[in-house]
Amino acid sequence: MVNYLDIRTLALMMGVVSITLAVGVVYLQWYHKTYAGFSLWSNGAVCAGVGGILMCMRGYAPQLVSIIAANTLLVLFMSFVAWGMEKFVGRRIFRWPDYVVLLLFIGALLQFTYIKPSVEVRIVIISFCFSYFSGKAIFLLKYGGDHLRHPLLLGALWFTAVWFLLRAIITVIGPWEINDFMKAGAFHGVTLVVYIVNQILVMIALVFANHHRLETDLTESNLSLKDSEERFRSLSDASFEGILITENGEIIDANQTFLEMVGYSKEEVIEMSIIDFVAPEMQQDVLERILSNFEGSYETLASKKDGTAIPIEVHGRMLFYQDRMVRVAAIRDLSERKKAQDLLAESQKSFNSLTDHAREGIVVVQNKRLLYINPSMCKMTGYDKDSLLGLESFLPLIAPEARETMMANHLKRLAGKASPERYESKFLKRDGTTYPVELTGVLINWNGSPATLNIISDISERKEAEESMRFLAHHDSLTGLPNRYLLMERLEQALSQARRSEQPLGVLFIDLNGFKQVNDTHGHDVGDMLLNKVTDRLQGLLRDSDTLARMGGDEFVILLPQVDGKAGVEALMARIDSAFQSPFDLGQLTIKSRTSVGFSLFPESGESADELLRVADQQMYHDKNTKK
Repeated sequence: MVNYLDIRTLALMMGVVSITLAVGVVYLQWYHKTYAGFSLWSNGAVCAGVGGILMCMRGYAPQLVSIIAANTLLVLFMSFVAWGMEKFVGRRIFRWPDYVVLLLFIGALLQFTYIKPSVEVRIVIISFCFSYFSGKAIFLLKYGGDHLRHPLLLGALWFTAVWFLLRAIITVIGPWEINDFMKAGAFHGVTLVVYIVNQILVMIALVFANHHRLETDLTESNLSLKDSEERFRSLSDASFEGILITENGEIIDANQTFLEMVGYSKEEVIEMSIIDFVAPEMQQDVLERILSNFEGSYETLASKKDGTAIPIEVHGRMLFYQDRMVRVAAIRDLSERKKAQDLLAESQKSFNSLTDHAREGIVVVQNKRLLYINPSMCKMTGYDKDSLLGLESFLPLIAPEARETMMANHLKRLAGKASPERYESKFLKRDGTTYPVELTGVLINWNGSPATLNIISDISERKEAEESMRFLAHHDSLTGLPNRYLLMERLEQALSQARRSEQPLGVLFIDLNGFKQVNDTHGHDVGDMLLNKVTDRLQGLLRDSDTLARMGGDEFVILLPQVDGKAGVEALMARIDSAFQSPFDLGQLTIKSRTSVGFSLFPESGESADELLRVADQQMYHDKNTKK
């Protein structure tokens, strides 16, 4: 066994193991999300693999290859590990000492290989380099951030640093003389085993660190979406329309109005497909609209739990929800409206009796004048019945920007030409305020002359719900500020502009000192009041082009496009510090709150959004620790 596991065999084994690790790391890069620095680690594994293979060629290949190149590549493995950590944590340490060490190392190898050959000196030099780069990696672990503080990685690096330092000392004081490294003995063979095991442990720990960071980022994203989703759910349950959220036709959420509409419990609905609620004769039509991501309104028949079919109106659109694209459908029960339309055709008396109690506004227009108005129309417009009937034209009820389209559709319908049976428009109340409506119009005969029967629904709530959903997806529910998702969009846009214009861009990361104590002492209501006061004070210091975002908790970020370099950022930081000298008036309480601020600049601090935020965050924590 000893004859086979000699230094040459171990060197070959080291090369094979390193190449295998490199292939695994490259696979992770291609098929999984990795952070900055990961490519350097894969480069290091490749260097170690090639270095091990070249080393086992000692005696068969030139010394420039089997000694100089082989050992240089092995040392580069540890240097790439350290440099990759710099990228990963966003902490740049001066590299010129590293380059000096590498140049001196290569020069010494050449000196003691060709001019004054000495295996012992080469072993000492190589061992020193391993200890040096292991020590730098340990320093980054301690001060670089929580992403890399893995006990396996820390233990492997400490063992490497200590082992190779001891190796250098033992080589210097040892009584033996080494003329051929391939026959250096068991101690140096064990060193190669240590190198192999260390490399495996280091690469595994680095993969764990990348995975831990992915989980941390995902957790933060989920927390930032939680408030918006809760607000959406509350708004959905309060809506007069049924709301369904589906993915690929499968229901993932439904509000209380829809459950009451179809007679199912929420637990039953979640296990069903949207097609299960559609009458059999309408299923194919609805399925085609879902598969084509149709966005708009259409009518169909829904099937209740008791088998009853009810007419419904569906308004669907695609939205971003819980990190995925889903289809949100607003569903209105048209049973009452359908019944009203059928009864109107039967008799004028039934028409009047029914429309007086309809929720929608119902009007009959003939020669541009209103001849019939139901009470809901009076309530909707703010006019009394006599005032509406006294109007010379229906146009005063229409918002100015919609009058031309409304009149054109009315004239086409009277002429028997094709016109939209149902469409959205804007109406005008008596007090001058506008509101969105959905209008359904048909041509009828009224007292022997053509007229139009119009059923008008105030869709303000639906529009507000849609707007609220869009707003909540991009803004913080407490302060109304842009959230992380919207900030990242604006930051990417600002970076693109900065690259084109070659102008600097700044990012400030702000944390409120002592905010937890305010919550613990005075309660979360006071904490929320403080956050809103802080928001107002910060916004008062910014330009119109700047963006103030809340990242969650007591953390804020300011995006400063076209800033005047470091001087402009520091000027804003000074204004912030001055503004927070004054306490915040919270009704019966007066609270003084200070800030910790960190900043980053494009392109000096980084060229990506993640790098700029990471550097600003790290500087903020440095500022916080300095103020303790």
